[in-house]
Amino acid sequence: MLTAMRKGAQSWIGKMVLGIIAVTFVIAFGVVGNLSNPKEVLVKVDSHEIMVGEFRRTYEIELDRLRQRFPDNAEVLASQLNLRGQVLQRMINRYLMLREAAASGLTVTEDELKETVRREPAYQVDGRFDYETYRQILQQRRLTPADYENQLREDLLLGKHQRNLTVGVIVGAPQIEQRYRIQNERVEVDYIYADPDKVKLAKRPTLEAQQAYYKSHPDRFTQPARFQIRYFNLSLSLLEPEAQVRPRAVERYYERNLESEFSTPKRVRARHILKRLPQEADANRKAKVRAEMEAILARARAGEDFAGLARTHSEDLSKEKGGNLGFFNRDDMVPEFADAAFSLPAGGISGLVRSPFGLHIIKVTAIEPGEQKSLEEVREEIENKLRTLRAERRLELELERLPARIEKEGLDAVAQSLGAPAITSPFFDGSGVLKGLGSIGPLYGQLKGRRKGDRGVWRRNPVFGHIFYEVRDRKDSFVKSFDQVKSEVARQTAAEQRREAALAQAKSAFKELKAAEDFARYARGKALPVNTVSFTVIDPSIEGIGVNREFQRAAFRLDGDSPFALNIKDGKAYLMRFSRRYFAESENELVLKEQIASRMEETLRRYVLDSEVERLRAGSQIDIVAPGYVAGSTAAPRRNPCGY
Repeated sequence: MLTAMRKGAQSWIGKMVLGIIAVTFVIAFGVVGNLSNPKEVLVKVDSHEIMVGEFRRTYEIELDRLRQRFPDNAEVLASQLNLRGQVLQRMINRYLMLREAAASGLTVTEDELKETVRREPAYQVDGRFDYETYRQILQQRRLTPADYENQLREDLLLGKHQRNLTVGVIVGAPQIEQRYRIQNERVEVDYIYADPDKVKLAKRPTLEAQQAYYKSHPDRFTQPARFQIRYFNLSLSLLEPEAQVRPRAVERYYERNLESEFSTPKRVRARHILKRLPQEADANRKAKVRAEMEAILARARAGEDFAGLARTHSEDLSKEKGGNLGFFNRDDMVPEFADAAFSLPAGGISGLVRSPFGLHIIKVTAIEPGEQKSLEEVREEIENKLRTLRAERRLELELERLPARIEKEGLDAVAQSLGAPAITSPFFDGSGVLKGLGSIGPLYGQLKGRRKGDRGVWRRNPVFGHIFYEVRDRKDSFVKSFDQVKSEVARQTAAEQRREAALAQAKSAFKELKAAEDFARYARGKALPVNTVSFTVIDPSIEGIGVNREFQRAAFRLDGDSPFALNIKDGKAYLMRFSRRYFAESENELVLKEQIASRMEETLRRYVLDSEVERLRAGSQIDIVAPGYVAGSTAAPRRNPCGY
């Protein structure tokens, strides 16, 4: 119930309204790109123009959503995901679909718009639309009714157009059954792993065999290229002490974030009794449920155990806990429930409360009052946060500026000006770690194509810091001599011969398998255990084996008439014997098939809509006026449909 009520409090219109809020993006993250005039044209779609300001507002909304989910690294993720490009593509696609909807004669009437707003629970009081509540919510979101209703009108128009496009999307019973079998049918097999470690060689590999192995596998005995670099590390710890934070900036941050960061909202703990009552119930049903609840309310107010009444009469999952919902904030619940709960004292029992779920009786069992921290209590915390933000912005600036300075002034001079020690590394390749830098695989990947004197930047993260380097020396790769790696060659040659012997034995045994006893006899003769596994064809891995798609496919080709298979992958051999095919017992087969049908239909709908967008884009002239402003925006993202 608590989960459902929380979901109800975050209905789709509520989420959309929240999504429209613009955050203080310029302060927190810096100006997107280099264009400063919001009225400049960013993109032309035929004769339609998308302005810089419009893009910024939409991008800020998406970035804020990312921050809410990943508060510690939203900006890094935004860059990795090319969020700017994604946002611009969605804006282009939205315009094209809206234009097509209007061209097809679709409209949204004022009555449809008003009815959608009226039905939204967030704007209702006592089950009725309340204009003052509506106005206040939009005001809190810094929206005018006109702005919000224009956005809502577009959403409704898009919804109509999309429904028209996908109205004929239906998945047939054979496809559902096929998908159900793929997802739920299991095969059980016994298998023997032909373990090379169990193979005993008659004699050690000869010198000729070792030399032949050495010549045929030079890559296994190659010393990779090695590099020596001169570098310095630019990190937040180096820049933060220099970042100046003015007292007024601290005060502004406190004022803007008082409610979200420095206030603890009031919380209450409550129990409740629920009788479910749909909004569309007839008058007789409503009267009957109300009478039942009034009788329960009288017993509760007379002192009868509330938890016991909830266990006996409530129609909510919380009844097993005596109706206990635990502690919750006001925003966790739908407005009707929250208003009643937060108006009660500890120990207080409400009257009958109507919500979209039915009729409730609420008893508040404890209250945690909210509190606010004073500016002085959090001044140091805010200063540190702002200092870090300023250092991050400077670090981003230096990433763009320093390569040119290093080219002109030299690496050591630039390092000295920043107070960063310049260090000369020992020679290294891509294995292991380097003192002060840790694992250097990504750096080595950059260096592979570099020569002496080349410069570059290894971008890591603000905390570890970014490495500005110059290649001081390079030693090219070479194949080590046989004498240098003789012991390793001997070890690898023996391992290779054991693998070959194990594979040969498994292939020979497979040819001899005629009956189940042959399988067991071979296992006993080689002192190998027989393992049993079961899996579906779509399982990502097999217990005890790992990822082996060939093993899975081979197993599903087996049956009683053809019970044996040999699977060889990466030098490993598995002899397998069919045991059975089956479906795990489930009381929810019908539910699972309904879920499969729903997912398949949704996939088809997405495919239809994506295809329509591609068609519209192909017939339109799309010009990115400022291609450098939004990275990766010149091509439309394409989603491949999922097969059955």
